Amino acid sequence: MPLPAIVFFPEESECAKYFIFPGVSTILIGYILKKLMLSEINPPRLKKNDDAVIVVITWISAILIGSIPFMLTGDYSFSQSVFETTSGFSTTGLSVVDVENAPKIFLIYRSVMLFFGGIGLVLVMTSVLSDVYSMRLYSAEGHSDRLTPNLLRSARTIITIYTGYIIAGIVLYIICGMNFFDAFNHSIAALFDRGVFYQSCKHRIL
Repeated sequence: MPLPAIVFFPEESECAKYFIFPGVSTILIGYILKKLMLSEINPPRLKKNDDAVIVVITWISAILIGSIPFMLTGDYSFSQSVFETTSGFSTTGLSVVDVENAPKIFLIYRSVMLFFGGIGLVLVMTSVLSDVYSMRLYSAEGHSDRLTPNLLRSARTIITIYTGYIIAGIVLYIICGMNFFDAFNHSIAALFDRGVFYQSCKHRIL
């Protein structure tokens, strides 16, 4: 998802390879897994605690796959890459990235992780997939709130609300004199990651 940033920052086009390889690979793996699952006429029902196991596997997979772009740069070790990705998806606010020297595409990538992690990976999956197991997975991730009786509609409503807040934040930051790139990242950080927002604002004030 950070790749469109290259249109605005063509000097960082060499960074595209760090995202294309893991992106295409995971899409192909997902396609193959989907084909294998669709081959079953009657998919098995989730057994006790299966939903919790699926959620844990989903988070671990997202963190490991999400850390690949950082490792491919050669600037971050495996532990640093996993730490950065875990911090992004869990919106904890800690970072090993030097925001002054890191390519902008990676800063956008960090904001994308904050967005999906802040909303919830299962909720994001629910918004694009109508799955009979969605409610169990949603609950297993620690959520209990629903805006509508239908979880799919609730997921899309929640994402719409958060997106509206981000757009409003971007507009207000720009009105106050911030450029679009900083406004985009600050708006997401302010909504999902107050630790990063505080540090970035503190750095600008100092």
